[in-house]
Amino acid sequence: MEERDSKREELKGRILRVSIEAFAKDGIKPVTMDKIASSLCISKRTLYEVYEDKEALLEDCFRLLNSEKQARLKSMYENCDNVLTFLYELYKMHMNEIQTVNPRLYDDIVKYPKLQEMIKCESAERNKTAGQFFARGVEQGLFLPEINYGLLRLVNEVVREGFMKDNSKLKEFSMEESFRTMFFISVRGICTEKGQMLFDSLFLNK
Repeated sequence: MEERDSKREELKGRILRVSIEAFAKDGIKPVTMDKIASSLCISKRTLYEVYEDKEALLEDCFRLLNSEKQARLKSMYENCDNVLTFLYELYKMHMNEIQTVNPRLYDDIVKYPKLQEMIKCESAERNKTAGQFFARGVEQGLFLPEINYGLLRLVNEVVREGFMKDNSKLKEFSMEESFRTMFFISVRGICTEKGQMLFDSLFLNK
């Protein structure tokens, strides 16, 4: 019994890794359960014994990615001297994701309401600790104390949700340019003079 469960978990892990790679490369719509089964050299029946449909598989892929991402962010945060150094590492991580993920993936997500809800809940969890992060930046003399950071989080959330629902107006710009522009405005705009000098040395002078 234990051996069978172990083999099933091993198979599940292989399915998730192959699926994550396929979704990142091609987007969601082009990746069928047939293609995933073929890539793994297993029957479609075997695949459906583990995942009843593509949406269930997608949800597990995003759960795994989110879990790994949170662990990485925690490690990054604990090993950075200040909030801007952390944001620089976060920026590099996101830019790498943008450059390696097919933009079609983000377009396809809107067709999966459960997946959108998962992403929204993930964002809400991050927002719970965002207040402490901004407070730390103020204490370090890098962020302006006069800013309403609760409002800033809300505005960023509205922008993110709007982008996920309809990004057609940004099609003429690359994902990298859109992210870089919003990131620089959101972060440098709340920095003190000391923070701006550090921001520029990290983001602009390299």
